Amino acid sequence: GIPAVVGVAGATERIATGSRVTLDGTAGTVVIE
Repeated sequence: GIPAVVGVAGATERIATGSRVTLDGTAGTVVIE
């Protein structure tokens, strides 16, 4: 299958415009820098 990150409630409110975001679909993690 295709790795994905799901169930990140409120992500669009928490991540500021222009932020660098790293998604790891295999681990299911989101890192906001």
